[in-house]
Amino acid sequence: MPQPSAIQPYEAEFTWHSTIEISIRRTAGSRGLVAAFPSTDARGLGPVDHRVEQSLEPDDQQVFPPWMRGHCGGSHRQSPLQCDEEAGERRYARLRDPHSGRLIGRLTEFNLSNCLYMRNNQRNSQCLGNYVMCSDIRATLARRLNNFKFASRVFILQQEASLRLRVAMRASPLALAAALTVGGVNAALSVVPGATWTATNTGEHVQAHGAGIIEENGVYYMIGEEKTDGAAFQAVNCYSSTNLIEWSFQGRLLTRTEEAGDLGPNRIIERPKVTKNDATGKYVLHLHIDSSDYKDAKVGVATGDSVCGQYEYIRSFRPFDFQSRDIGIFKDDDGSAYLLSEDREYGTRIIKLTDDYLDVAEVTFGWQYFAESPALVKRDGTYFIFGSHLTGWNPNDNVYSYATSLSGPWSNWTEFAPVGSKTYNSQVSFVLPLGTDKAIYMGDRWHSTNLAASTYIWLPLQFDGTTVTLNWHDSWNLDTAAGTWSESTITSEIEGETAALSNGARIVDCSQCSGSSAAGYLGGDEDGTATFNFTVAAADRVTLIVNHKNGDTASRHAAVSVNGEEQSVAFLATSHLSTTGSSAIHVNLKEGGNTVTFSRSEGWGPDVDQLIVPGI
Repeated sequence: MPQPSAIQPYEAEFTWHSTIEISIRRTAGSRGLVAAFPSTDARGLGPVDHRVEQSLEPDDQQVFPPWMRGHCGGSHRQSPLQCDEEAGERRYARLRDPHSGRLIGRLTEFNLSNCLYMRNNQRNSQCLGNYVMCSDIRATLARRLNNFKFASRVFILQQEASLRLRVAMRASPLALAAALTVGGVNAALSVVPGATWTATNTGEHVQAHGAGIIEENGVYYMIGEEKTDGAAFQAVNCYSSTNLIEWSFQGRLLTRTEEAGDLGPNRIIERPKVTKNDATGKYVLHLHIDSSDYKDAKVGVATGDSVCGQYEYIRSFRPFDFQSRDIGIFKDDDGSAYLLSEDREYGTRIIKLTDDYLDVAEVTFGWQYFAESPALVKRDGTYFIFGSHLTGWNPNDNVYSYATSLSGPWSNWTEFAPVGSKTYNSQVSFVLPLGTDKAIYMGDRWHSTNLAASTYIWLPLQFDGTTVTLNWHDSWNLDTAAGTWSESTITSEIEGETAALSNGARIVDCSQCSGSSAAGYLGGDEDGTATFNFTVAAADRVTLIVNHKNGDTASRHAAVSVNGEEQSVAFLATSHLSTTGSSAIHVNLKEGGNTVTFSRSEGWGPDVDQLIVPGI
């Protein structure tokens, strides 16, 4: 379809795609608007300048997308969008950069009706400069969004049925497309529970077990335990991400010392949680501190000046002389913070911390119930606390309770995942709010005989009043900016034995694999290579899933090249599993044909069972 000159050199084409999110804010002291999404500055797009045709009201919103600009040279000319007079005609829009082929914007299913041309701010005129618009554009979202609200000078369009905003947009197409792209640019990236998550800058599986999450300026920090050498304390690691999917190692907050003490050899440090104290400006790290026989049962405290910097360890103590093992931390809307503590003798407690977060102030509530690894989230004025039964490294059916006040009364504890699923073989570690009414369950799937191979079970929690449910998804898409998620779709499942094999690579038997065989002998001294070719309908950054077998106890690695872009990817051991494992790889695909090659990174690579390509 031809492109209007107003937005050259970008082209518009119309096809199915997944979802949109619009977040804009009014510029102080003017009627202008600018885009408000976390990745603007990082991507160098700068603000998006718009011109408002009339005031923006919650009940009076109409959208004028940039790809609907016409080229009006003083006379009526039809827009390239070819707006349809009949209501209900459906179109699907994508914007791409023709130079790189990268998808830079997308709009889901929407209906066009009553298309108008305007001039001099008068409706029903022919032209408004280079703009053409439809008075009624309803964007039906693939992911449920909720309500339309103002917050400071930011208002977010989050309406389930339609999005309307009466505004004529003057913006570079790249910048506006980014504002309309899910989570900035990550519409097709997926969370893959239970997979190997390779850090972008280490080539190794993320080591942040028992983790907590803290967000700052659109960046998420995952802080957890390193388990590369067993259960004893090694380090508290910090990783960062702008989308909760691609993680980069930032450093160690604390590391094991040679001398005796809480951080010394053969000590236990678990469940690290960082909270920023807005009053002091300090970042406060709380931990479970213990001896190797788990008899110390204390809380540890450290402070830092930056979220991922070096922390100064202060002390350990028993809160009010009670035992404290697996812990959680909750920061309420008023800035007060609470320690969630499991006491093996008397039960679980919510304990308010002092204003500086360094000590305990009072017991807010206590259960004569043993909820291990407690995690708390607040949704729509109701508090929900989640916890695990006491079964050691073995999983169980985790439970939750709710109340409208931290001091109770609290409901009876009940399961939130299907009974018997053992919370999909995981233990809760943290619950992260998502949007205004959702949350993400973040749990660990522990492998007690190989803790380094423990994986992360992250799944969307569903709230229906005070009823919470957790369903399994092999993979799911996450839009942190809009606070939404959706089920991932699959385009292709390519069997490993169909790959083009060279340099000694060959088909091997694999009883756990989907076709009872796999592409094996990858890497090694001969640099065994497996090459897959497939096509996709559009260019995008996506998550490929590699189902694999690794009979070692340590990770294997492979150099994975996608259209010439190479990265080192880890593949966790599967020797303790009765099935294959999976590894998530985040890559750029181009429209049309794509080539993925597995070759030597170090030593032997995995046996590849399947390459799973998501829908785009």
